[in-house]
Amino acid sequence: MSEHNDDIDFDFFSKPEPEPQKRRMGRRPGGQPPGGPPPPTRTGGHPPAPTPLARLVLMAVFAIVVIVILIFAVQSCSGSSKSGAYRSYFEKVQVIAAGSQSTGESLSNLLARPGLTEVSLESTLHGLIDSSQQSIDRALALKPPSTLRGAQSHIIESLQFRRNGLTWILNEFKRSANKKAKAEPVVSLKLAAGMYKLVASDVVWSDLFVGPARKAMREDGVAGLTPPSSVFVIDPNLAARDQMGRVWQSIHGFSTSGTNAGGLHGTDISWVRVYPGGHQLIQGQQAHVAIGGFPSFVVAVTNGGDFLERNITVTLEINDTPKIKQTRTIKQILNGETQKVTFGGPSFSISSAALKHPVEVKVDVSAVVGEKYLDNNHRVYDVQFSYQ
Repeated sequence: MSEHNDDIDFDFFSKPEPEPQKRRMGRRPGGQPPGGPPPPTRTGGHPPAPTPLARLVLMAVFAIVVIVILIFAVQSCSGSSKSGAYRSYFEKVQVIAAGSQSTGESLSNLLARPGLTEVSLESTLHGLIDSSQQSIDRALALKPPSTLRGAQSHIIESLQFRRNGLTWILNEFKRSANKKAKAEPVVSLKLAAGMYKLVASDVVWSDLFVGPARKAMREDGVAGLTPPSSVFVIDPNLAARDQMGRVWQSIHGFSTSGTNAGGLHGTDISWVRVYPGGHQLIQGQQAHVAIGGFPSFVVAVTNGGDFLERNITVTLEINDTPKIKQTRTIKQILNGETQKVTFGGPSFSISSAALKHPVEVKVDVSAVVGEKYLDNNHRVYDVQFSYQ
């Protein structure tokens, strides 16, 4: 053998090295050939787990929602607490306001009471003053919400005006108990000053308590509540000097006996009007009055004397067929005062004859004790009625 042949080693009996098994490439489900684009993502099954960043965002959103809910809950609780405090306070104020207003109504009724005496007046005023002081004591014990402390002080101020005004009026009546009728102008002015204190109390309550209380509620977001009001003088005209002078005359006996020296007694017929329409009748002139049913008449009677008068009879008569007549009584009329008396109703049925010819309408006012001039106590009017 050659040297070259010796270098070549053939082992016909050795096993050949196995080739690596080739991967089998088959078609994917859906018919996609090997090596093609991947099939679409499957929609079924579990979603992929959120990333840490997504979980962090979700947790932040949840925390914000919780905080907002807590804020609204705290605000709601705070608003409910404020509303409850206002409501509780106003309920207590309402009791005081109603009691004080009732005292004012009692005063008005007292000053208008017929036949009121000095003794009765002083006794009743003492009771009203005590009631006013009790209202002040109750107001001092109140504990308002912090936003209403200033307004609360004006409740007390208003109640003090009322107590002081009543005390002033009582003292003036006492001081003037033995004065003569000629002292009335000065006395009435002093009594009116006491009444002005009572009127001022109503202004203080309304402007310095009710107004600021409403403003405080708006600022605190409290709704559905109303600050209590309290009116002591229902009719402010009662504080007029002339009105208090008439009351003083009545209480101090310058009234009806006719024995009062140095003054006049008497009443006048101021005017007579027919309704509907309000046509004013004039003596000596024929009136044409259109009616739609039963007419009514209003007679204005004025006390033209210097004293209070009582139990005055007023009569109105229509000279129809049959005759129509009604009578009314004025229980009390102060000097200078005018009272209106109304006549009418089904009995004022105008006959067909009265619709063809004018009829007389007569008005009479009874004379009072001591009255000397009676010309103004009687009137006769010619009236032609017609239907509308």
